[in-house]
Amino acid sequence: MHKFWTFISIVVALTGCNDATISKDGIVVLGHAGSGFPSVNNHYPTNSKLSITQALLSQGADGVEVDIQITADSQIVLYHDRKLESGTNDTGYISQKTWAELQTVSRRDGQTTIYNDVGLWRLCDLFKYIDSLQLDVFLFLNIQNQYEVSDQKSYNRLLENALSKALGKYSNLSKTIVETRDHDCIVKLKFLEKVMGFKLFFTAPITDENIDKTGLYVSGFVVNYLDETSATIQKAKDAGFEIALYGVKIRQDISPAIKFEPDYIQTDNIPLTLSYLGR
Repeated sequence: MHKFWTFISIVVALTGCNDATISKDGIVVLGHAGSGFPSVNNHYPTNSKLSITQALLSQGADGVEVDIQITADSQIVLYHDRKLESGTNDTGYISQKTWAELQTVSRRDGQTTIYNDVGLWRLCDLFKYIDSLQLDVFLFLNIQNQYEVSDQKSYNRLLENALSKALGKYSNLSKTIVETRDHDCIVKLKFLEKVMGFKLFFTAPITDENIDKTGLYVSGFVVNYLDETSATIQKAKDAGFEIALYGVKIRQDISPAIKFEPDYIQTDNIPLTLSYLGR
């Protein structure tokens, strides 16, 4: 009954058209920000081409979640953090720089390693890459809130317009999910969802208030599995919502998350999550 979306979290789950298939229990395994945040298993910068390639082609993920932000000249860039210094060799904010200025930036792995040959990637670059590999994909696009922006509503409008243009050039919107924490953004993106055919998810705890306030606009919820119970998850399912879980970072997170029987799991350990699912 609910088939209708700040940081916008864009999650696009990617399923390879060759041998990648959804497991028999129906859970779609998504790499978090590519192949996951830096760890002993993940050495590449998040949301980078290297990380996304590792998730889809080397580790066998069904898809990926990526984080999106907008530049001063309305280019959508894949990046998670507020500040550039946490993940690049630059300083400042993406929203305050043009794409031309950002093209000289090199990515950082979250620690000290600088990848001089790895720069920031735009959403349009990701779309072209997926199409070039002929992948039949789910994508979660996560819209990120930019707290340094003085006018959040104006920022959201610019991002919504840029997102509309980018999605209009992508070939597989039926497996594209846009996620956001911003209710006003959801209301505005609802029209695009109906026209273009992607899905809209709300990144928020499953509560009666959130279901009543936002339920008419979204197809699902993106939630931290640690914040939910079997009862809240089932309540959302019974109301017709799909469920995507995040917070699955280490071995101890995987089994509890699977027991919720979600539709999607965003994980920082793709190989181990697939192993727990018998894949």
